[in-house]
Amino acid sequence: MALNLLQNAERDAALGSLGETANSVALRVERELYSAEAALKVLAVSPS
Repeated sequence: MALNLLQNAERDAALGSLGETANSVALRVERELYSAEAALKVLAVSPS
């Protein structure tokens, strides 16, 4: 019984950490995309 509770707590902690990591990576990718978009917009309006 106690071992089962410990396993569940460990699993929940690991899943929570995994979710936080996924969210962090998604935010970093989003920032990179916005940065690339801004650079492309500058290039689009610059003279050839």
